Amino acid sequence: MKLPAKYIARSIEAIDLASVIGVLAILVAGLVVIDKFPPLAWVDIIVDDAYYYLGIARNLVDHGSSSFLPPFETNGYQPLWIVLLSGSALLFGTASKAMVVQIYTLSFVFILLFCLASKIRYGTVFPAVTCTALFFHVMAVGMETTMIPFLFILYMNTRKWRWKGVFGSALFFARLDALSLIVASDIFDLIKNKKIDFRKYIIIVPPILLYCAFNLHYFGTAVPVSGLAKAIGNVKGENLATGATYFSSIKGAIPIIAGILAYLFFKIKSFQLRYLKEITITLVAALMCAAYYSINSGWSVWGWYYWPILLLTYYLILEAVFIIKTHCTATPSTSILSFFIIGVALIYLSKPSLGFAFHRIATLTQFTDAPQQHPTAARENVQLVSYLRTQNIKPGSFFAMGDRAGSFGFFLGNDYRFIHTEGLVGPYSYYQAMRADRGRDFIDNLKLDYFVVDRGKLIVDKDVIGVIEPVQPLSSRFGDYVLCFTTDGIILDQSYYNPDHFFQQRYLIDFKKRTDCSRYINEEFASLRSRYGAIMNFSFPGNPG
Repeated sequence: MKLPAKYIARSIEAIDLASVIGVLAILVAGLVVIDKFPPLAWVDIIVDDAYYYLGIARNLVDHGSSSFLPPFETNGYQPLWIVLLSGSALLFGTASKAMVVQIYTLSFVFILLFCLASKIRYGTVFPAVTCTALFFHVMAVGMETTMIPFLFILYMNTRKWRWKGVFGSALFFARLDALSLIVASDIFDLIKNKKIDFRKYIIIVPPILLYCAFNLHYFGTAVPVSGLAKAIGNVKGENLATGATYFSSIKGAIPIIAGILAYLFFKIKSFQLRYLKEITITLVAALMCAAYYSINSGWSVWGWYYWPILLLTYYLILEAVFIIKTHCTATPSTSILSFFIIGVALIYLSKPSLGFAFHRIATLTQFTDAPQQHPTAARENVQLVSYLRTQNIKPGSFFAMGDRAGSFGFFLGNDYRFIHTEGLVGPYSYYQAMRADRGRDFIDNLKLDYFVVDRGKLIVDKDVIGVIEPVQPLSSRFGDYVLCFTTDGIILDQSYYNPDHFFQQRYLIDFKKRTDCSRYINEEFASLRSRYGAIMNFSFPGNPG
């Protein structure tokens, strides 16, 4: 007996339809929650880093300034996403709720474009939605990486070198390390076809040079300061484990895909990969990105950094679907077991795209009962801003905060001044100071008014607390510094318990209560800084970051 082709086709069509309905349901549910409820209910609908984009886009539109908050200008962002968000804010306004609606909607627009491109080019949608579910932080949390899958499909499926140049440029401006896809494509062509079509670089290179020159002229550095800040104090070779863990994100999909391919190989005996080029390119790009994070960056990686792994997983799923559709419908089936195995495989692969919709909608509906939700850094940020407004903190007051500051700064607004002590959306001058191991001097010279800290653990010596900044680097033998305050400088204690991050010590501190650090605090800090990963693991015990 032969496996009926119509069963496979109809199954895939049904899963495609359910997948798209799921994406639209999540989009609509999110928009309803944002519209109907206050920020405390939906602040976590995007990640904290997305609020840095919103703050900068707001200032570009309202004040023509590339700054998160006054007084510092920054280039700590990926250019294409900030352009799209600024254009959206220009059209639809810069009110806080309006901007969150815009970034949330834009993320889903690119998810739907990914689905559309997948359908038009490859004949199926659910692999795109499955990968969106498996790598939700790449696609649906307000970060720039949501643009990459759609742009990559466009890049791979045009033969004209001019369009290759256009889409290649768009990939670069979407995220600078997406240039690895273009390089990987050229490597494949060189090995496979013994030639590279360099004509596309006539279009790609000039915009890149202009971008670098623009950054150098206005910001003092040719590349985003956010990437530079993550390399401060890094000891090359010390962060290699990050590259290895980078590939762990694919574990959810690889076993079943490998099982399908192995089963079909032994069943059919031989076959050629339909998407060999795409699989090779995305794998090489992933290796290049992993090598960069391992060697040049001292930080760990976040969910949206896994965009090459998403692409690799996407094409592996397409490969499995292609083999099922082309071989199993024409190959005699020895038993009903064949149909059963393939059916289970399809259901497993579609499980995230079917299930994550219901999970996400349930999560969103829980936002409506925000007081019953567990505390998060973002919710505490919203409540802190509300507290500051009730205290009539004078306009122009100067705040500082490190990790988890995106939502705080965004909702705080331009009536106040702000410095991001991690340096990701700070000025180049602050990066230079940290690189010279004089970050504390830079902060002292600002004459700050308030300091916000949200950590799992602080260095404590009697009535003095020591706050390390920044805390996210795993490998950083210089650049970090410690600030000490007397405990009577704590204006507001927002300490909270979060099941994901355990107990968090969170304080609003009067910066004028700065004091000299004790010998014990200085020695503890020096000891932590001398050991790989010690500062971050100390600051966020149990669940770093």
